[in-house]
Amino acid sequence: MELKSVTQAVAGGLREPLKRWPVLVVFYLANLAAAALAAGPLIALIASTLGHSLESERLFEQFDLSWIPEMMRTAGAPAGSTLGAVAALTGVLYLVASTFLSGGAIAVLLHPGQSSFASCARYFPRFARLLVWTLPCYAIVFAVYGGMGKAIAKFAENSMQAHVWIELGWLRMAIGLVLLLLVNGVADYAKIILVEEGRSGAFAALLDAFRFAIRVRSAMLVMLAVQALGGVLLLVYHGISEITPQTSLAGVFLLALIRQVYVAARLWLRLAGWSAGARFYETIRGPGSDPVITAPPENPLPDVLPAPDPEIPAEESHTSGKFPSIP
Repeated sequence: MELKSVTQAVAGGLREPLKRWPVLVVFYLANLAAAALAAGPLIALIASTLGHSLESERLFEQFDLSWIPEMMRTAGAPAGSTLGAVAALTGVLYLVASTFLSGGAIAVLLHPGQSSFASCARYFPRFARLLVWTLPCYAIVFAVYGGMGKAIAKFAENSMQAHVWIELGWLRMAIGLVLLLLVNGVADYAKIILVEEGRSGAFAALLDAFRFAIRVRSAMLVMLAVQALGGVLLLVYHGISEITPQTSLAGVFLLALIRQVYVAARLWLRLAGWSAGARFYETIRGPGSDPVITAPPENPLPDVLPAPDPEIPAEESHTSGKFPSIP
């Protein structure tokens, strides 16, 4: 039953963002604006360094990664500080914009008749509080990941076998990735609960989402299935980008187009994850769902019994039969 619900939720979730393609376009434009803001100072620095140099032709044919630290050393510390500040500011702005747009996106995916930007403004304070509550969860995940790394490095210092610690390092990365995906999944279900049930308490929604993920074991399978599709998409993109030639201007533009298609596909999967989770949550109904209201009986008993007819004797006033009188 639950496995069938997972399959139906994922299939429906993948189709829904394509029907609501304006939401996908808005997310793509926000992502493009953030990328342009972050890359603008770096492009200006590269242009000032290679604008009138033959080195640009050599790097165009065969890019050398060692040129980047050399450029940063030549530009000096102020350039590095400026790029770092711009990158940090862009990250914060993108996080705020993504939180703002996610409320409208989930509302439109759940209820297509709602206004997207009105829903963004309505749910932004709730999603902002939810973001604050999820930050300690992410901090715990990174603390566990860092602790495992320190433990592996400590025990590997005096070890004569390197392959064991390399395999443990891969296991550490897998555990960290799974924990990160679990936190993301619970946070997504909390957003769905806030929108679907119209709640205002972000912390209570986060707790209910955690209980829902524990009570219904297939709940996280929905989110992990969409993330697995993202992994397959990444492998396909990496393979295509590796075989795409970059020795000409046309090849560079083709690779840039492929990368933009990949970004749009990743955003599509992001919306599909919300839609699939909402469909599964509506099917299973979590702990924060509305109570089931049963229909009243067809012939309810009256609140006040009718008064007995004075013309009928007391022992004959019952339709079920006569009762013997007590002397």
